[in-house]
Amino acid sequence: MPKGCTLHSFASALLSCFILLLATMTHADVKVVVEGVDKALEDNILAHIHAVETDELEAPTQLQRRLRHNVKQASRAMGYYQNRVDIDIQPKKIILQVQLGKAIYFTQPHITIDGPGADLPAVQKLLEKPPYNSGDRLIHEQYDDLKKRLLRALLTAGYLDALYNKSELQIDIHKATADTVIELQSGQRYSMGSLSFSGSQLEPGLLQRLSPLEKGAYINADDILLLRRNLQDSKYFSTVNLNQQRNLDNTVDIHVTLSDANTHQFEVGAGFSTDTGPRMRFNWSQPQINTLGHSSEIELSLSKPEQEIGGRYMIPLNEPLTNFLQFDAGWSRKDSQ
Repeated sequence: MPKGCTLHSFASALLSCFILLLATMTHADVKVVVEGVDKALEDNILAHIHAVETDELEAPTQLQRRLRHNVKQASRAMGYYQNRVDIDIQPKKIILQVQLGKAIYFTQPHITIDGPGADLPAVQKLLEKPPYNSGDRLIHEQYDDLKKRLLRALLTAGYLDALYNKSELQIDIHKATADTVIELQSGQRYSMGSLSFSGSQLEPGLLQRLSPLEKGAYINADDILLLRRNLQDSKYFSTVNLNQQRNLDNTVDIHVTLSDANTHQFEVGAGFSTDTGPRMRFNWSQPQINTLGHSSEIELSLSKPEQEIGGRYMIPLNEPLTNFLQFDAGWSRKDSQ
């Protein structure tokens, strides 16, 4: 009887594996081959298509419609607005034969920036050397990149009200041209006002040391993001919320609402290896022991041949994330037999 049960279990397992393999084969990807284009456009077409599964072959009309749309979108993104695609659907492979029409080319970009932000070196550099020039083949990504870089240059320099009054990409298929018209308003430049915190037991001095912002300096949008990241990376807090108030004197006050992390945090894990057998791990951490931001961690690891316990106590200094005193202690025992 035991032997019969073992055989039955083996047969059931084998059948399950076969069904799983059959399901995997049913949904396996179909190879797609793109012909008639350069490598860059081929990669872009394949990226738009993602994957074709075998069950899509059961609806060839719908599949062809999808593939033509994918080829159209991928080709337009790289400056080809008129093309023809022949689709050969085979059981395990699809061949896309693409015949490209006339390419579209950029004309000289028309960029207007109103306001004092126009004089920023980063903005002037983009105006003098944009990512594309007249006569370059249209690549939509380059146009989008120019817009992002112009706006980012203003925002990171403190022009927090910067916005586009107009941004157009005008395609003329008959002339094979792409005109870009960009009108950007910089607004006024802001300086850092006050920085305040609420909701945490930690000393204000420690919280201030986690901030890269300096009172009176031109505010940098990247530094505001860095402030949030520093607070989150400190592991002192469960939530971090920033609120900005823009004042009439072109200063920005930032108030940060914090929720302290749990005083005691526990992690329990279990595992198994052929060397140690069953293994247990226990971790106990205290992100905030006191208002000065001291923290501690104790980790216990247990298996039959090995037992380890270790602990550390950390005291933040001038730069709390990277500069701190750390005291370590530990004990271990290993059975050599």
